[in-house]
Amino acid sequence: MYYRKIFRLTMFLYILIADLSAFNICAQERDRESQHYLYSLINQIGFVRRIPVRPSGVIFSAEGEMDMLSNGDRVYIRETGEAPLIVGRTYMIYVTPEPIKDRRTDTYVGTQHHLTGLVEIVEKEPRFTVAKIVQSFRDITINSFLMPYTRRSTEITLTESVEGLDGEIIAPEDSNITIMGQDSIVFINKGKRHGVAPGQQYSIYERHTAVPDPRAKEKIHLSAVDFGKLIVLHVEEDISTAVITRSEKTVLVGSKIRSPIR
Repeated sequence: MYYRKIFRLTMFLYILIADLSAFNICAQERDRESQHYLYSLINQIGFVRRIPVRPSGVIFSAEGEMDMLSNGDRVYIRETGEAPLIVGRTYMIYVTPEPIKDRRTDTYVGTQHHLTGLVEIVEKEPRFTVAKIVQSFRDITINSFLMPYTRRSTEITLTESVEGLDGEIIAPEDSNITIMGQDSIVFINKGKRHGVAPGQQYSIYERHTAVPDPRAKEKIHLSAVDFGKLIVLHVEEDISTAVITRSEKTVLVGSKIRSPIR
């Protein structure tokens, strides 16, 4: 009887320790998830710079003289950068759509770098370089540019946002759309020099005006109301790329962003 009680007590303690260990692991995993944001397509998101990247090369032709290119296609490149293209190295393919302009003043804001795929340099000739497309994110065309490729981590550490920051969404990554919502990639008019960094979260808000006294006809600003949220994925000096993670209504170019209310 004595040994049976000891055995039961031992088993109970063993199960209790196992349960506590499992709980601790789950808690650590939840804590890790709460401190990070996973974005699997991070290597495909573009960026905006006031001074465009100087391309390392330009795709001027392809085997079979195809207009639209995809994985496995061999392309011919004209080097345009100061540093030569290196055999065995991977480069990013990109295009530059129409420059982004301020919607109110029509002044130049920056040049979008729209990432479309990856190539690997396989051969160099005296007057051209041969490469193979190893990954296509979007349609790849002749006259696309090349720049050095730097792999980004899909795990973005969440960090404290800048206090008192107020800005706006200046453009969607996809220039063919005019309205945005959850999961849309957007550009905001704040960057490194404003203290913005990857992993920061900002609220998307609106503020309406109203006339409290019809006799005075004076408009006043009402309280700001948050209706969405975004997370910064990539930053440049003046402009950052972000993903909308929550949206209760349509997001448009010009929608305001601000630091979360604590």
